[in-house]
Amino acid sequence: MISFDDGPYRFNYRIAGVAIRDGRLLLHRFPADAFWSLPGGRADAGETSEATLIREMREETGLTVTHARLIWIAENFFTYRDRTYHELGLFYAMELNTTGTAPFAGAEGHHTLEFRWFSPEEMDQVEVYPLFLRRAWQEPTQGIRHFVEQHIR
Repeated sequence: MISFDDGPYRFNYRIAGVAIRDGRLLLHRFPADAFWSLPGGRADAGETSEATLIREMREETGLTVTHARLIWIAENFFTYRDRTYHELGLFYAMELNTTGTAPFAGAEGHHTLEFRWFSPEEMDQVEVYPLFLRRAWQEPTQGIRHFVEQHIR
């Protein structure tokens, strides 16, 4: 996995998927966290970003990615659990081989993950990161968009 420490920062190369079904966006979280984010994970050295997306979705949900298209690149600077991160993220619009929008459980190694589909109205009521996600998922995407976010506390 491409993640390393460099001075005060931990660098992550993260790939995430944007799945929308019936006007709802799929998010996930660890039950101990108060916030939600897009499902995905860190790439392994020598692994393409699309291969990372496919692997992470299979590992975390047991689902298969049936279509993927790169839509966003994000440079994200934030603090999480008293650690400062510099993250480079690639975000793919994706379709999964599942139907419905019921919440479901997944796993990250030995840790349980909660997966839930959120409507636009619900998105305004929950803590979600990165912040650009709150609005960007509802905007039509032509080409690839670039975001830079700084949330270092």
